[in-house]
Amino acid sequence: MGILDKHRLERKKYISIADFINLIAFIKGEMVTDIISYFVINDLEKNITSYNIDLHGRILDSGHIENYGFDLNTRLFLEEGSCTFFFELYITYLNSNKIKKDFYYLKDELNSIEFIKELNLDFNLQAQANKAVSKWNNEQKEDRIYRASEKADFNKPNDHQLGFFKQDEFSITDAACLLAGVDCSSVIHYQNHPEFTQVYYDYISYKLMIELAIDNDELYCINGTIAKIVLQKYLFSIGYIVKGFNDWLTIEPAKYLVDNKPSDQFEASHNELKEAKAKINELRNELAQAKAELADKPADDNIKQDHLHNWQAMDKNQYPPELHLAIEIWKEYYQVDAIKRISQFDAGRFNRIANEFNLSKGNLKSRIRSLLTPLESKLKSPSLIENLKEIDIIHTDKLEQN
Repeated sequence: MGILDKHRLERKKYISIADFINLIAFIKGEMVTDIISYFVINDLEKNITSYNIDLHGRILDSGHIENYGFDLNTRLFLEEGSCTFFFELYITYLNSNKIKKDFYYLKDELNSIEFIKELNLDFNLQAQANKAVSKWNNEQKEDRIYRASEKADFNKPNDHQLGFFKQDEFSITDAACLLAGVDCSSVIHYQNHPEFTQVYYDYISYKLMIELAIDNDELYCINGTIAKIVLQKYLFSIGYIVKGFNDWLTIEPAKYLVDNKPSDQFEASHNELKEAKAKINELRNELAQAKAELADKPADDNIKQDHLHNWQAMDKNQYPPELHLAIEIWKEYYQVDAIKRISQFDAGRFNRIANEFNLSKGNLKSRIRSLLTPLESKLKSPSLIENLKEIDIIHTDKLEQN
């Protein structure tokens, strides 16, 4: 007795979903879709637990009933099988290779379900059912139609489509196969098959479209042959853009030179560029001129140059030029909008201006104040004249008048 014989005996207590349906089909002579409908009507998914068996033969409970309240494997299989097994007598690898069916039921659990028990199944007939399935499958192979690829995606061409990209000429069949994403050999092989229109429906639609375009002189065809560039442009014009085949037509070509001279569009662009450069140079000149005028223009009379009169920052024994200080305070005191209203000396106005120039009390402030006092005649006050004469820069013969 082998070391795995015990495990193999345990494995025989289970049956796959496909073998279970085929057993019912063999015993009862029912179609697969009818059996699936029977399971759905009687809520098989809520009455059965599915198991997974790994490559070592270990049997594992899926746990779906506890987690979901139904068996997920069973539900998914029945949903997909309802759309897949039309007119099929049995389930085979070829007609079910896209459906997940690698799960199993415990035979004793199946027999405990009332609507399964009513079928009076004999699981000992499983070997005979498998032979019937194999015989039926071989018969179907001889007359079964196949399609190696799904419906084509123009943005992701498949291998069949890529093969057409290298051709320089196309037949009507080639063009239709390019759009459908199928190879010509399969089309030719199955074109008389009774299920051809069902499996290759998109190829037939494209072929009719191309034939109609040729009949209406929308697509140029000579002796059944279409030039590659002609087909590319026609398909592009009707919105059929296949990546790698005719998508390059979406790129606008560059303008050509005629007799080594630029086109009108290029000439217009060149003139616009020259005008733009001239405008830039003009603006640069205006900016340079404005900067020069600004440099020559004296500072605004109302702008205080406090850095020249920051008495607190200077040495206490150092006096700044009194004339400049007097001129600045004079200009602030005798502003145009205020001079007409001055009838007597405004000590408050003077003190505010002096404070702005950081001028504190002392002899310097008193001397400057005497220069601003309008109540003293500037030409008749001997003391004022003597004070002004001490400033050489304004000492002229005008002080001697009158």
